[in-house]
Amino acid sequence: MAAINTRSKNVAAKMRLAGDYSALQQEFNERQAEWNQAFRRFSDAQSKFAAHMRAIMSPAGEFAHLRDTIVAPVEDQRNVLSHVSLSFYNPMRPPLHVGPAPWFRITRNCVRQGPHDEPVAIFENSAWHADGERFTSSDVEGATAIQLDDESPDRVEVFGPFDFVRIANAVLWTNSQPLVKLSSETGHWQHVKTKHDWSEVVITPA
Repeated sequence: MAAINTRSKNVAAKMRLAGDYSALQQEFNERQAEWNQAFRRFSDAQSKFAAHMRAIMSPAGEFAHLRDTIVAPVEDQRNVLSHVSLSFYNPMRPPLHVGPAPWFRITRNCVRQGPHDEPVAIFENSAWHADGERFTSSDVEGATAIQLDDESPDRVEVFGPFDFVRIANAVLWTNSQPLVKLSSETGHWQHVKTKHDWSEVVITPA
């Protein structure tokens, strides 16, 4: 009698396990069907997005007019990141902003703006003169490198990058430390520590 009861219990347990397995299998199949539907929707959306992007980038596409609003700002941002700006300050008047430009070159007491080497400021009588106004200092905006050029083409030194560059009273400061100063005797930029004279100071993006 005990053996019969044991077999009955085993059969019942197996039936419960079979029922549980069947329920799990059914739930798995339902979840898999839902996942397949979601994947198909994702694939359709991805295909539509790719088609829209091809239409936008195509010169004759239906959405070609959107290209300037999407692509141009990205290119403008790249240009801004690869340029530097120079701002002249005077406590008595609004600042003067010059740039952005790929570089600024200071030869003796003249600041020139790239890429066309246009003069933008002259240092005279302890002040910068630009756009018909007098300024006491100028700051460089953005991560900056300072290149010192000699009259010899094979002699160049590069310093930086710097987060802050200021030119005040004929001294170029980098991160609150003086780097070079304009010599009144030679008209060249003299390195503060080495005392070597440099014919040009070039300010570039870091």
